[in-house]
Amino acid sequence: MLTFDIKEVIDNDYCIGCGTCVAIAPETFEAYLDFKTGQIKAKYKTQSNHQDWANADQVCPFSSASLNEDEIADIYKYDGIKYNERIGHYQSIYVSRVSDSTIYKKASSGGIIRWLLQKLLNEGKVSSVICVMPGEGRSLFKYAILNSVDDIINSATSSYYPVEWSEILSIIEKTDKPIAITGLPCFIKALKNYIRAKGLNPSLFITVGLICGHLKSTFYAFMLAEQLNIRPSDLRSINFRKKMPNTLANNKGVAVRSTLDTSKEEVVTTVKQLFGTDYGFGLFKYKACDFCDDVFAETADVVVGDAWIPKYLNQGNSLLVTRSNLVDALIKKYTQKGELITDRITIDEAIASQDAGLRHRKDTISYRLYLEKKKKKWVPLKRSYSHNHFSIRTKLIQRLRILAREKSTEYYYHNLQAPNFRRFKAKVNYLFGIYKSLYGKVWLRPLKLLLALLNLY
Repeated sequence: MLTFDIKEVIDNDYCIGCGTCVAIAPETFEAYLDFKTGQIKAKYKTQSNHQDWANADQVCPFSSASLNEDEIADIYKYDGIKYNERIGHYQSIYVSRVSDSTIYKKASSGGIIRWLLQKLLNEGKVSSVICVMPGEGRSLFKYAILNSVDDIINSATSSYYPVEWSEILSIIEKTDKPIAITGLPCFIKALKNYIRAKGLNPSLFITVGLICGHLKSTFYAFMLAEQLNIRPSDLRSINFRKKMPNTLANNKGVAVRSTLDTSKEEVVTTVKQLFGTDYGFGLFKYKACDFCDDVFAETADVVVGDAWIPKYLNQGNSLLVTRSNLVDALIKKYTQKGELITDRITIDEAIASQDAGLRHRKDTISYRLYLEKKKKKWVPLKRSYSHNHFSIRTKLIQRLRILAREKSTEYYYHNLQAPNFRRFKAKVNYLFGIYKSLYGKVWLRPLKLLLALLNLY
C-alpha cells in the first residue's frame, strides 16, 4: 500500500496542477485538464514504481515530504536581511513603476516584472527567461522559454488561468546557463524542491514570485467571456488586466477576442462591470489555494504584485519585496538613472496593501484545517495549526467562501452542459448576497447571521 503524501494530495483534491511531479516522474504521473472543474491536475498512471513516488513526494508543494517555505527560505538568512512572519524575509520593500511607456502600457500594474526580466537578459545575468505567454488553441496561456526582449514585451500580463510547466522543467534540467523564472508562490516552492531533488545548481536560477490571492480555473475566463457575448468555445484570447484610461489602478479592464470575429477587435470593459469578479469571494478557486499560507512568495528572490495603497492608486504601481542583492542593486541603480520611479515603503504599508489576502491565507487557514480534520479527512501539513477560535461571523464567511469555491465550479459545469448563464448567475448571486450581508451594518448582523444559518445549515 502506498503511503506517500502526494497520493493523498491527488486523491483529496489538493493538487495545484503545477506539473512538477510529471517532470520528475513522467512514467508515473501526467498532467491533464479536468473538464468538469476547468482545472489542470495531476494523476497517477501506475502505483508500482515506488522510487517515482518518492521523488514526486519531494517536489509536490503540498506534500510534507518536500521542504516547506521556511526551510527553503533559510537561504535568505544573511547579514542585513530582515524577517516578518506575514511576508517572509526581506531586504528592501518598494513601490515602483517603469518610466518607459512601451512597457508600462502593456503591464498589469507598474511594469516591473517585464522590466526586470528584460534587464536581466540585456545585462547578461541570465541566458533566458521562463514566464507565462498567451497560448494557442484550447490553452489560452502556457509557460514558455523566452530568449529575446521582444518576446518578453509580448508575454502575458497577470493571467488568472491554470498552467503547468512539466515540459519546461525537463528542459531546464539540462542547462548550465542562468535562467530567470516567474511563478506563483506554490510553483516557486515546487521549483526550489525540484532543484534540490535533481541536484541542480541553485545559483543558476533567479526566481521572480507573484503576490498571490489564489489560482482560478478556466471557468473564470469563460464566465467573463460569456458576459461579453463570447461563448466559451469561441474564446480566442483574454487579457485580465488591460490598462484603462481615466480609471483608478484597481479598476482594470478585461479584453476578450472571439475566434468568430475576423476583425480581431477586442471587446473591452472594466472588471467592476462584470459579475463574479469579487476576488475575496473566490469563484472557481482551486481547493489547494485555501490550504496555502504563502502570499508573498516567501521562497522567491523577489516578489512583485499590485501596490494596493491609496496614495498610489492614481497610476498602476508595483509592490516589490527583494531578497536578492542582485535584484535590489538593479532597482537602486535604475531608479537613480530614471528608468524606474521608486519609493521605499514600510513593512506595515506592505502588509496593509495585502491585508485581506493575508488574513484569509495566514489566519483563517486554521479554521479551514479544523473543518477538514473534523470530518476525519487528510490535510496537508502546514505551518499553521488547526483551531476553532474565531467569531461566528468569521466562521460563516469562511464557510460561504468554501461553498462559493465548490458550488461555482459545479454550477458552471452545468452551464457548459446546458447553457443558461442567467440560471448560473442567480444561483451564485444567492450565495453572494448572504456573503455580502456579513459585511453590512453591525446592528443588522444578528438577523442576517440567523438567516444565513437557516439557509445554509
